[in-house]
Amino acid sequence: MKTESHPVLLISLILGAVLTLGMMFFAFMYLLGLEKNKFEQYHNHVVEHIEMRMAQIRNELSGLTASLYAANGIESDTLRLNAEHLFAKYNFVSTVVFAPKISQQQRDSFENEMHDAGFIDYQIGNDDGKTWQPSPARAYYFPIRFVEPYDVSHVPLLGLDLLGQPLLAETLHDVITGDEVISLVMRLDEQIPRLWMFEALYAGYVGVSDPYFQQNRTDLVNAVLGMGLDIETLLAPASVPNDTSVSVVVYQPAEGRPFTFNFASVTEPAWWSGFMLEQTTPHILGQDIAVNTTHVVYWFDRNFLFFYLSGALGIGLTILLVFTLRQLVGSEERKHAILEMASDAVINIDHQGKVLDVNPAAEKLFTCRGYKLQGKYVYDLFAFPQWAHEEPSFAAFVHKHPMLLQGVQEVKAGLLAEKDKCTEVSISEVYGVGKQTLFTLFARDVTERKRLQKQSEHTQRLESLGVLAGGIAHDFNNLLTVIMGHAGMAMQKLKHEPKLQQHLQQVVKASENAAALCEQMLAYSGKGAFFVKRLDISQTVKGISQLLSATVNKSVKVEMRLMTDLPKVEGDVGQIQQVIMNLIINASEAISEHKGVVRVQTSKVDLNQMMIEALVEGEAMQAGVFVKLTVEDTGCGMDAVTLQKIFDPFFTTKFTGRGLGMSAVLGIMRGHHGGLHVVSKVGKGTTFEVFFPVAKEH
Repeated sequence: MKTESHPVLLISLILGAVLTLGMMFFAFMYLLGLEKNKFEQYHNHVVEHIEMRMAQIRNELSGLTASLYAANGIESDTLRLNAEHLFAKYNFVSTVVFAPKISQQQRDSFENEMHDAGFIDYQIGNDDGKTWQPSPARAYYFPIRFVEPYDVSHVPLLGLDLLGQPLLAETLHDVITGDEVISLVMRLDEQIPRLWMFEALYAGYVGVSDPYFQQNRTDLVNAVLGMGLDIETLLAPASVPNDTSVSVVVYQPAEGRPFTFNFASVTEPAWWSGFMLEQTTPHILGQDIAVNTTHVVYWFDRNFLFFYLSGALGIGLTILLVFTLRQLVGSEERKHAILEMASDAVINIDHQGKVLDVNPAAEKLFTCRGYKLQGKYVYDLFAFPQWAHEEPSFAAFVHKHPMLLQGVQEVKAGLLAEKDKCTEVSISEVYGVGKQTLFTLFARDVTERKRLQKQSEHTQRLESLGVLAGGIAHDFNNLLTVIMGHAGMAMQKLKHEPKLQQHLQQVVKASENAAALCEQMLAYSGKGAFFVKRLDISQTVKGISQLLSATVNKSVKVEMRLMTDLPKVEGDVGQIQQVIMNLIINASEAISEHKGVVRVQTSKVDLNQMMIEALVEGEAMQAGVFVKLTVEDTGCGMDAVTLQKIFDPFFTTKFTGRGLGMSAVLGIMRGHHGGLHVVSKVGKGTTFEVFFPVAKEH
């Protein structure tokens, strides 16, 4: 029956902490999911916005190409009108160029034609970054013929050979051999990189599904239409929320480095104030354009109120858990303390009668450790009736005899207890687990109480007999006085009648014997005449030693070990001598005709209250110094039954005894406020110890 409060409370704290952290973790993950979802939606919105614009421009370019197909040719005014429409509709469209396919044979005539049209310096070539260089001879060229808007900043594009740009030459090849609009980020001769989209025009209006067209696309192409877009305007998001940054990275292989456009920026917070969410889309519509968005989430944002509420709730639940467990543990500890401190044995038993656990009082009752008692049957611990073993279970036995649950039954302790232990047992039905019932058995050791009760009853009986004997002896002594007085007077008057004198002498002798018997009865009752004086017990024993030598059997040796300088006691010399004589004569008669030893010893002893309580007639004694007289013999000894009756009046084991010798000793010791202790064993002898209180110093 043990409880451990500190581990339980520690575990409750750990559980509370885990609960709090778990609630905060799930709340954080939930809120983080909400933030991520909202942030992801915004990021996707930015990407979709950019993709929508690029898709619109592609569609516009394809539409322009289709209109030029329908016109079966292109003029400057036609391109201008279409370009102005695009400029008005989209603020991010910056340039529209038209580059026809010119073969090597057509190069000179084409340049002359452009000169005649007013473009005196027109020449097919490329700008190497320092000077304008004519294009080297090759099969054909794609020089820019028309550019919109036609202004100072765009005039240098005229004559620019698109095939002269290495990166652009590869792109044009994909445009000519494919069916899609191809986008490319690059500079032509401008300072600002732009996103260029190109689409090819073919001779006449030829369906793309025509096999001949598919096999001869390179030969049938007669021009390329290009559109330059302002990247920053094109990619700018519609709006940017607070604490959010949006950046667009445009990769430019020709430049060898990317171009980054930051539309909003945020500063990374310290760890204790917040954290950042980041998401990147590396390619938009297959182009080398990456969109990166970053959002700062602050710990103290109102959106995280639920996170702190969950922590507060977890802490509150932890406090409630600890408080509740503390109350429960405290209650269990109080119950445990009551069981631990209880003087009654408490034994928990299962329905079969097996011991589950016990308290320390039960261990003391059976002088056995609790773990050794566990698993034993209750029938081994208590001497229940034999028919109890015939029941199928202890529960059946108890339920069949409900008086066991209704009161206290006196039962002898069983095999594991000390011999002759008597217990009062009560049984309580505790609770049921399924169909099985548990019991708690309470046992109280009443052996000592029974002994004291018997001793008290014996003392009361002796006291009653003493009162009766004293009353009878006193009245009888008065009658004897009358008899002896009249017998003496008769003897005086009949002194000349010898025969009558003999009869009267027998009357007087019998009266004297009766008077002596009355004196013994009065001594037993404690009502005898006392002539108190201070005396030495050792000297008193020596004073009757010669009388003792004549009284005891010749086969008995009397050994005396008398202490000198004993403290004085107050008492009647005659009565104390009677005590000594009775004890020594009884010891001698116990040895009978056999050889033996009677040892008489005097000493001074200190008795505490516990020692005094174990004495016969020790109720009136107080702890202190006493003179002890010990009479020990090697006689036949006494059994327990005889030992309990030796102080009863008229009880004797002698054929000729009157049974008043030890009764008189008891009465004399009671009158002198002393006590006795007797130890005897059959065949080993008997030891009497009498204790006289030391006289107080005056």
